[in-house]
Amino acid sequence: MRPADGWLSVEHGVVGVHGAPPPSETIHLALHAAVLTTHALPSTELLEWFSTHRHEPLTWDRADTSSLVRLLRTHEPSGGQLLESTGVLERAIPEIAAAIRRRRADAENLDSPTAFRFRVAERLDDLAIETGHPSDDLVLAGLVIDVCSEASAPRTCWSTLLDRLLPAAEARRISAIVSDARLLRASADDPRGFEEREILQLATHLGSTAHTRDAYQLALALGALTTWDRVALDERLGLIDEVFDNPELTGSDATGLAAARRLTAQRMATDDVVIERLRFAPVSYVLSHTSEELADQARLIDPLPLPGCVRVAVAPEPEPNRWAIAVACRDANALLAHLTSVLTRRGFDIIDATIGTWPDGAVLDSFVVLSEDAPNASELAGDFESSLRRRLRAPAGIDLIADFNNEVLPWHTVCDVNGPDQPGALLSISAAFARAKVVVYSARISTTEQTIQDRFTISDRLGRKLDDPSIERVQRALAGEGKRVNG
Repeated sequence: MRPADGWLSVEHGVVGVHGAPPPSETIHLALHAAVLTTHALPSTELLEWFSTHRHEPLTWDRADTSSLVRLLRTHEPSGGQLLESTGVLERAIPEIAAAIRRRRADAENLDSPTAFRFRVAERLDDLAIETGHPSDDLVLAGLVIDVCSEASAPRTCWSTLLDRLLPAAEARRISAIVSDARLLRASADDPRGFEEREILQLATHLGSTAHTRDAYQLALALGALTTWDRVALDERLGLIDEVFDNPELTGSDATGLAAARRLTAQRMATDDVVIERLRFAPVSYVLSHTSEELADQARLIDPLPLPGCVRVAVAPEPEPNRWAIAVACRDANALLAHLTSVLTRRGFDIIDATIGTWPDGAVLDSFVVLSEDAPNASELAGDFESSLRRRLRAPAGIDLIADFNNEVLPWHTVCDVNGPDQPGALLSISAAFARAKVVVYSARISTTEQTIQDRFTISDRLGRKLDDPSIERVQRALAGEGKRVNG
């Protein structure tokens, strides 16, 4: 029978055991004793009890996770040393035991208690005066980083550890905090990542202020940041908070900015076909346009144009000499390259582009161009259709350097292309993406002092971020001289 005061007590600086605890209490007693030994020594009787039950099967439960968090908050290595010496660590949480062994492989940590320190959890407490007391979720997220970052298969370690400690829904929540802390951390090192649609993508992915704050706190605890990186991270957090403060997000029918914009656009439409078209509009496309633009562009798509036919709408932008050109058609190979070719031939400077593709093959490409004269929609439609009937020869991009980043956005790869300004540069880049079978979602075009600084968000044909072979294909295609693009 369990004693009224519990199985363990501390007397004269020694942790003693009372009665005869059943083997099923092994994990609970080990974690409780580990917390107590931060200020006391285990008794011989306690150590003998653990030795007697060293080979008993162990079952972890949610209450044990709460005890583990209490131990982690002590920041004392003696508790971890007790768990190891009793064999409980290896049997109950082998992922942590493996991390201790990896640390011991470092000669400096061979006999050092630092092998049992969890630095991220410690830094979370160090930051408490600035960011607030870390929640249990954050302590567990920090444990994942501490334990699994140096594992041979970090993701597998991370998943197995969380599945062991928590029910599935809670494990997914902690996993999301870890992933998004790394996402925010990576984005802080990206000086070009402050564009509205990228911030909207981040905010939509993060989903709530509470989750964003958790990810931000963990991002800070991952290690020291340069002054610039800290300023950039804080500024990005402020922009994300502004998105969550947006009245569009507070409506009872909307669970996020994309859903809110889609819903508003649907209310503006009166045709059931257009409403259905908006229902399936890609999220990244929805985030790139206002509700009014979404409704107008959906009307342009339906009914879906015949193969090879193109519809074009032109509207002035608020800034002088800027024009929005919306192009609706069916998807086609190297479509963006064909459209870019026509606009380049007509002398338009493209400064922005977004691309939306629907499951039924409908495509809406939206460009912003510079021109003193208004583009002629019917002439452009004819030129686009003519281009789609021909094979396209794109010039090689001379000295264009493409840098790829899979860390700064949740859904897409970012590709920054830099190099000397040259005729047909955007066409060369678009054609290279087409040859490498890459899908482009948005393009931001910039030229400064005869140097292009273009930024694209891209994926493979299945909507996944680019892997190394895909990146190599783009690099080879960008360097190719005068290769034709099928169209």
